[in-house]
Amino acid sequence: MKLIHNENEVRKFFDIILPSYWETYETAFISIAARKKYLPEGTNTNLGKRPQMLDRDIIRTRDFDRYLAGLYRFTEKNGYTDEEGLPIPDEAKVFYANIYLSDSIAAYESMKSKVTNPLSKLRGLCPW
Repeated sequence: MKLIHNENEVRKFFDIILPSYWETYETAFISIAARKKYLPEGTNTNLGKRPQMLDRDIIRTRDFDRYLAGLYRFTEKNGYTDEEGLPIPDEAKVFYANIYLSDSIAAYESMKSKVTNPLSKLRGLCPW
């Protein structure tokens, strides 16, 4: 799966946009989502009109190679599916880089609540 078509553009974003935010904040969020609007007409998938968040990560370093590695980690994961279990076509996948950075504690708390809140709703459904 090739989702990064031009590493130089990612480098420009990292070098031009992020430095002013790194002065104040410690972490950045990156995520991968699926967007129906990027698919060719007639593609069989059950993506809704809103972006479907597939995965997210917190970047805690100002090193470009680590930032880029975080993006590539998303591309190495197979098995992103829609609500019906159909594979999500690569054309629908898009990266988001959140430029509203955060300090490490706030980033951790935000990520933890986004993971544990849905999991707490499943309590009692599993036999173990």
